[in-house]
Amino acid sequence: MAEASSNRLVTPDKFRDELLERLQRGTQLRGFCMPWEKTHDRFRFPQQSVTLLAGMSGHMKSTTLLQIALHLAKQTKIGVMSLESPIIEQLFVMAQQFVAKDEPSERDLNRMIEYLKGQIWFYDSTEVANAEKVYSAMCAMHERGIEFVILDNLQMFIGKLDNEAETEFIKEVRSMAIAFNMAVVLVHHVRKPQDGVEDRIPSKQAVRGSGALPDLSHNTLIVWHNKARAEALEAQESGQVLNEKQNQLLTESSDYLIHVAKHRGGPFEGKLHFYSGNGRTLKQYADSSDCRVMAPA
Repeated sequence: MAEASSNRLVTPDKFRDELLERLQRGTQLRGFCMPWEKTHDRFRFPQQSVTLLAGMSGHMKSTTLLQIALHLAKQTKIGVMSLESPIIEQLFVMAQQFVAKDEPSERDLNRMIEYLKGQIWFYDSTEVANAEKVYSAMCAMHERGIEFVILDNLQMFIGKLDNEAETEFIKEVRSMAIAFNMAVVLVHHVRKPQDGVEDRIPSKQAVRGSGALPDLSHNTLIVWHNKARAEALEAQESGQVLNEKQNQLLTESSDYLIHVAKHRGGPFEGKLHFYSGNGRTLKQYADSSDCRVMAPA
């Protein structure tokens, strides 16, 4: 045992080149960017990392990730293992996002399929998955050269809440991400407030289950939909007279937040604000153009 461990003992000179590279890089972020330019110098998905993306049910976690995946298909191969909805439904959402339209045309669908061919791979199975199947799928993705992986979501892979199983799962996924040079995003839920009101932005402490999930993840993102603002917008569009709180929501808040609650790869931690765009997209400013993929006509 001592002999095996002695091979692990190293001196600083082994890391000279990597250390010099780190010095030259400074605080510059490394990794895959999100679609929105204002995020590029704040947060990225580095390879050899696991990002926990959490939020309440119905707050656009999966939809946001599909938009990110659609954007990243321009530069890398992507693997999606999602048991939340059928693949055909995921692809339809991506088609909406591809052209930023609620009703894409047949031509739009064909353009998107050509754009994604060989770039996005879905885990195609109707069977109930478990942790071992996730590990097997990640191995298969690695063999295809996939670098960005979406696992959606933890509850579908583990089943009932089991802190020990969740801890072992995140440890194994983390080890595989490092060994396979992948950026892995693991989707999970946060606890809903006991009063049922979803107006408060959850913290990373609200992540369901084992505290090891945010602890062992390199990054934690919390996705939150401002549903009170959505109701105020709906009331305004229907011609209702808004109260003071509703007017304040429309002038001082955004439609969605991605809260960078833990960031191992850089100094930024805080809230990134987004607005609803056409075709189930998020855009970075209220008055900006829709966030769609610019693919060949």
